[in-house]
Amino acid sequence: MKLKQFSLWFSLVVIFALSANALFLLMIKRGYDSMVSVQEHRQRAMSLTNELRQETEQLTSLVREYTSTAQTRYLTYYYDILAIRQGDKPQPENYVPGTYWDMAIAGEIQPRFPQNGERHSLAERMKSLEFSKEEFDALGLVTQATEAMKQTEQIAFAATQGLYDPLTHDFVSDGKPRLDFASQQVHSQEYNQLKSNLAKSVIGLISMVDERTNTAVIQAANDLKRWIYLTLGSMALTIVMVLAALQVIRHRVLRPIETLSKAAGRLALGDYSTRTRVGRGGDAPAATSSSSVHYGSERGVEELMSLGTTFDGMAASIEQDIKLRQLAQQELEAAHHIVHSSIQYAARIQRAILPPEEYFKGMVPDHFVLWEPRDVVGGDIYWCKPWGDGCLIVLGDCTGHGVPGAFMTMLSSGALDRATRDVSPGKVDELIQHMHRILQHTLNQDSEHGHSDDGIEMGACYLNADKSRMFFAGARFDLYVLENAEVDIIKGSKSGMGYRGISYDQQFEIQEITTSKNMTFYLASDGVVDQVGAETGWGVGRKRLMQWMVEAGHLPLAEQKSHIYQKFLAYQGSAKRRDDVSVIGFRI
Repeated sequence: MKLKQFSLWFSLVVIFALSANALFLLMIKRGYDSMVSVQEHRQRAMSLTNELRQETEQLTSLVREYTSTAQTRYLTYYYDILAIRQGDKPQPENYVPGTYWDMAIAGEIQPRFPQNGERHSLAERMKSLEFSKEEFDALGLVTQATEAMKQTEQIAFAATQGLYDPLTHDFVSDGKPRLDFASQQVHSQEYNQLKSNLAKSVIGLISMVDERTNTAVIQAANDLKRWIYLTLGSMALTIVMVLAALQVIRHRVLRPIETLSKAAGRLALGDYSTRTRVGRGGDAPAATSSSSVHYGSERGVEELMSLGTTFDGMAASIEQDIKLRQLAQQELEAAHHIVHSSIQYAARIQRAILPPEEYFKGMVPDHFVLWEPRDVVGGDIYWCKPWGDGCLIVLGDCTGHGVPGAFMTMLSSGALDRATRDVSPGKVDELIQHMHRILQHTLNQDSEHGHSDDGIEMGACYLNADKSRMFFAGARFDLYVLENAEVDIIKGSKSGMGYRGISYDQQFEIQEITTSKNMTFYLASDGVVDQVGAETGWGVGRKRLMQWMVEAGHLPLAEQKSHIYQKFLAYQGSAKRRDDVSVIGFRI
């Protein structure tokens, strides 16, 4: 059987089961909504009857307070409650029957009735909640008991205001207030009996509403329970049907897939000789190696049987391809090892042409050299060597970095050696010009036949024998001079050396400096000032580098190196290093 037919039958079973369960769940939803509605109706109905009970108690309290104190606000609240109950006034703002009038009596709030508020009498509110005829009859008893109490209350109100004569038992237009008589009326046995009758009527109404609404809630709960039981039965039947379908799927789909999965796992672990026998029975080919794994025969749907055959063919192809890739990987690793070893060897050669520390110590004892290629090898190079009776200090920044830059440093080193032999000591401008010509000629950049345009930017300092004078020349390179916590820049010529577009006879400016022990001199490559900071997105710049020099100026040169380098690393942060970094600092 094909997987399509298999999935069709299974889908029909699932759809039927889901449809039946969905129908029952819908009925549960309806039953639940009905129960919620009945509970909300019960809550509103009980709230209304409890409100009636609370108002009844509040009215009696207001009557007694008024007859005891003659304060008119109690009488006002009394008539406000009756007006709200009869629908003559809207409910006040933020009205909560249980506490509102107590808060008003305490002076915490001032009753405010909205002008356009809705007016609903107690009877109308009961009607909106579908109270029964019997409950309305019970409300009538409440009303009768209220009216009976109002007769006594009206006499007490009149006596409080001096409008009732206790001797003649008649209402008068002007008289003396009799609070004692009024209080006696509302605390009499007759009044207490009327109050008791009213309380019984209210309790009777509450009991009737409670019984009716509670019966409705119980009925709704029973309906909901019935639908839940029916749904559970439907789900149990669904589970049985699905289990039967899954049993078939397990034998015809899942077990063959499991077999294929195990074979794929072996393949993923590197056993590319693994083969399956899904659908092949005992006709599987023999193992091609001792590590081959063949799983038991599985009869699955046609698609899985075809997949098993395809898998075996794919495994064979991968096994062959992996063998070829392993051979290629071995060749790449061997080539990488050769290149890496060559670069490491080139780094040793490049470091070998740099002047040893003893040269610096012998000629300028107080100094530091910060030289850090971006890669294993770099395009920055420095020299310190005797030249005539004085010494020559040079820092160069060749085109590029890495291997190309390292090649340029080798050419530049050779050009410098030749130039120091051909040029008279101290003439650093002619030294740079001669190096320019040598590099331009060596790279064939003085003719139209060359294909490169490379060169070097360099600063050269010559100290005479007694170090009282220093001569500086720069090819697109500057000299920083720190004295008295201020840094001056002695600019070199704007032209580089060796590049194709520069004239063969290019002149370079020489500048003479009278030295003192308070001076500190610095040469720095563009890799320092051009380095971008991770937080700012801007390069270090000359001003920031000069600030670092001023901050470290009071330190020995060896400590200045650490200070400037740490400042540089902190500014760089997580940003990528852009170029080789080199700084030379020295004092006379």
